Amino acid sequence: MYSNIPITQTKQILDNMLAFNLANSHIRSKLLDWYEVITRQNYFQHNDKTITQPDGLAMGAPSSTIISEIFLQHLEHTHLPHLAQKHKLVNYFRYVDDILLIYDSQHTRIHSLLHDLNSIHPNLQFTQEVEQNNTIIYLDITIHKTPMNIKISIYRKPTFTDTIIPYTSNHPTQHKYAAVRFLYNCLEAYQLHTAEYQHEENIIHNILHNNSFPILPRKPYPSPPSQPEKLLHHLTQSPHFQDIYTHSGIYKLTCPDCGKAYTGQTGRDFRTCFNEHKSSFCHTQTSKYAQHLTIHQHAFGNIQDTMQILQLQTKGMHLNTIECFYVHKEVSVNNHLNDDYTIPNNKIFETILK
Repeated sequence: MYSNIPITQTKQILDNMLAFNLANSHIRSKLLDWYEVITRQNYFQHNDKTITQPDGLAMGAPSSTIISEIFLQHLEHTHLPHLAQKHKLVNYFRYVDDILLIYDSQHTRIHSLLHDLNSIHPNLQFTQEVEQNNTIIYLDITIHKTPMNIKISIYRKPTFTDTIIPYTSNHPTQHKYAAVRFLYNCLEAYQLHTAEYQHEENIIHNILHNNSFPILPRKPYPSPPSQPEKLLHHLTQSPHFQDIYTHSGIYKLTCPDCGKAYTGQTGRDFRTCFNEHKSSFCHTQTSKYAQHLTIHQHAFGNIQDTMQILQLQTKGMHLNTIECFYVHKEVSVNNHLNDDYTIPNNKIFETILK
């Protein structure tokens, strides 16, 4: 679906929405700039070639969910009231690109409705799946129609396997129990009748047994901490109660004499990183910050006055992205000491920092 969303038309829809809701010109301009940056940087690799996607949204991009909803909800508000009245629909539900329609077959011709839906926009083509033996699958549930009411059961694809992280593995405990919590949350979240509930509970027990988990009478598995417990944890783990220099993440070293700044990252603790820059200043001159101080005969300074902690973060790709952002922030005001060749152009950062 995402690759079929027309980006030019959706931008106009977004602009009209902002105007209708009386968004001020600055916010309106920034959002449209954001939209342009996101939708014009769609590229991917195939057979060692980099290919640009001229239209449609990128698959897997977080922004695609938001942008597609802007377009789809506009179509729904524009066309759905007329279609619902024309075809006498009882109800309409949609989750992303899966739609559930409730109608009376004596009053609604489903093929005529499908034709009208496929006439709304040339990029969108719908297919139909009607109920079989009074049942239909929607998302992860099977809906059963009875003479008196409806019942639901949890649906699993034919390709489903009962493999989760085994209890005997060396994965962190919270990872192993994540799948177990998911299974029990589904069991409790859906309003299952007694027979369906017991059937699903038996399936969960089989999954646990096949992956060496202990089978206990009820849901004994550790749950994530409640909101008050989370709040207490974050408060007690706050840097205000600890030596912040024992953490890792993104830091900035500021020259005490001229204010020029070097931005970097470390997977070890900040204090060790600071001491390495200090050692470089005294001996090897391998640090760009140390080179600047030596060339201009500026003082080194102490850790409290020189090192600013920008972000607490463990080592990884996320750390690289955050570091690049803060480097671009110093570059935007021509205040950086980082090597220019390590600072690639980034339209997203440039838009944010405008």
